[in-house]
Amino acid sequence: TRALIEVLLAHRRLPAESIIEALKAGNHTGITDPTVIIVEARRNADQRSQADVVPIGGLARYDRPVPTVTVYDQLLTGGT
Repeated sequence: TRALIEVLLAHRRLPAESIIEALKAGNHTGITDPTVIIVEARRNADQRSQADVVPIGGLARYDRPVPTVTVYDQLLTGGT
């Protein structure tokens, strides 16, 4: 029971499909070590296709000019 709970808690960090596939593989081979199942789930998750890249051009409206620190530089040099 503890081993199964440990595997199921890995769902917090890994996709459900990867864990299900790892459980199937472990059941097929007779492996009951939760660490091995989690490693297999991580391997399955790494082989899944990556999400498409979304262009961020729409975020350009949030661009702001770089702040200046000339006022603070004047404080350091004693200028006005």
